[in-house]
Amino acid sequence: MRNHKLKVLSIALLLLGGCTSGGNNSATGAPVIEPIATQQKIFFDDISQIPAQGTDKSFIIRLHNNSSRLSLQSIGVLDPTNNKVVNDLADVKSDMCSTIPANNNCSLNIVPHLQKSGSFILQAKLTDNKGKLHTVNQLIRLSDKIASNNGILFDNDLTSVSAPEGVYHLALPVMLDEQFDKLKASNGSVLCSGGFNPGSNCTYFVDGKALGDNTLVATKLEGYRNGKLVATRSYTTRATTDIRANLLISQPEDITIAENASESSVNIILFNNGLASATSIVPGVTDANSRLSILASTCPTDLAPGANCNFSVKAQSEVHGAGTVEAEYHNGITVDKVSTNIVYTKANLPAKLVLSSVAGSLSNSFVGIPATEYLVISNTGTRKLTALSYKLDKTTDFMLSGASSGVVTAWELVVP
Repeated sequence: MRNHKLKVLSIALLLLGGCTSGGNNSATGAPVIEPIATQQKIFFDDISQIPAQGTDKSFIIRLHNNSSRLSLQSIGVLDPTNNKVVNDLADVKSDMCSTIPANNNCSLNIVPHLQKSGSFILQAKLTDNKGKLHTVNQLIRLSDKIASNNGILFDNDLTSVSAPEGVYHLALPVMLDEQFDKLKASNGSVLCSGGFNPGSNCTYFVDGKALGDNTLVATKLEGYRNGKLVATRSYTTRATTDIRANLLISQPEDITIAENASESSVNIILFNNGLASATSIVPGVTDANSRLSILASTCPTDLAPGANCNFSVKAQSEVHGAGTVEAEYHNGITVDKVSTNIVYTKANLPAKLVLSSVAGSLSNSFVGIPATEYLVISNTGTRKLTALSYKLDKTTDFMLSGASSGVVTAWELVVP
């Protein structure tokens, strides 16, 4: 038989339509980011996760200015685990943002260089016409858990966003791995580099005005080939005018437990993308049987808008597995939570075969009456096994599919 490896994917809730209604280290202390500019006046687009296939590709994020004329002093890329500048995590082109007129925006191109799931902080420092310095941040996240849906890799994980002064601005990264004649956005516009071909990188923009305290915004992409709809991906984001905190959570790289170790850990980043401080932040593991646990947290009592913190998660296991971790917090109005999936693997598990009975039985067989029991051989280790041989210690009373022993050279068992 052949067993196939299962891939663990993050699952997103798909909602259609729109309506209106009322690194493997322990968490370490990060230096406090300097005071953040009022998020209602100067802010980046709300941006969803970038598919891992988008590494070394260019995506667009806009910087919005609802105050006076601003001059860009610097653009930096920060490691969110320590808030230190590490510009090799991404390239940023900011030529169009040297000055930003009042009530206007400019576009920046970001090219992430992360080779695995991870994140970085995009930081802009600007001065107004009085020389006052303003600093704004945004968390840029890359995830290898975004699956292709008939050629479209797109995961709008922004379940909720703040709408400063009643207006929302979304930038949703998209990758294509099949060719389309047309890519249609039912709400907003999509801009692709390289056309609609495999490997093309796109940014899907959605802008609008919140019609009430809470507005559901549909984000839907459709791919067409030969005039027919062949792919669709749809999500809904809630835009709120309430002054509340809104945490984003990173998708970490998978945890690999070394062959001579029994545990390893990874950092999870939290970023406050809202307009109020997040309080009472409590990281946790949703499944007690997942062999995951929280090690440490740098999250303060109050996490200000535009600020970040991190907590570390430990996997202690001798087998492969997956689990979900979350962070519960108070957003200023009610208790809220964010979550992400973690996959952990044990390096170089020894070869292991398991023989199990799946049907029939020999336990109640009688002389002269044939009986059959069906057995399954499974490879539960991490190494591929070939040339599987088998035999019976005693062949007088039993048969193996018409042969008492043999070598199966055509069989191949792969890791489940």
